[in-house]
Amino acid sequence: MFDYRKALEASQIAVEKLTYLVQEQEDAAQLTNLVIARRIMLEAKVELSDFWEAQQALDEQRQLVERLAEQLPQSNLPTMERLWVETLGLLVQRGLNITPIAASQLDQVMEHWKNAASDSLAPPNQVAPTYIEASRLLVQLLRDAGRLQDVAEVESKLSSIR
Repeated sequence: MFDYRKALEASQIAVEKLTYLVQEQEDAAQLTNLVIARRIMLEAKVELSDFWEAQQALDEQRQLVERLAEQLPQSNLPTMERLWVETLGLLVQRGLNITPIAASQLDQVMEHWKNAASDSLAPPNQVAPTYIEASRLLVQLLRDAGRLQDVAEVESKLSSIR
């Protein structure tokens, strides 16, 4: 069984060190590692029902993913991270009782996201079917949650790599 408390502790240490490298030492090469470490930290917080702290950290994660997209314009990784962060945002909103989306719907999108993660090393500008299916489900959930502005944003970002 996975211990989310240990994952949270380890990822918080990694986030602290990587943030220092990216911000203080201007080591842009560590940005991908920072985004991934923060993803692990946020996912652990959600699994531990720490929705308030996760909610506060989501905007910063979105900003880091945008920086990553600028740094790696030919990679599928930023798209995968965008997809993940929007799905996590819905999980947080559900945990805070802000959105009426069913857990089974979110579980289905998360399963597609996890499958898409294995495709993150696909050749640049090739979109795996897992991305397409995960994005389709995510867009439907965003519509169901009334987040129409986010629907347009996700659709435009995903269509730019198709």
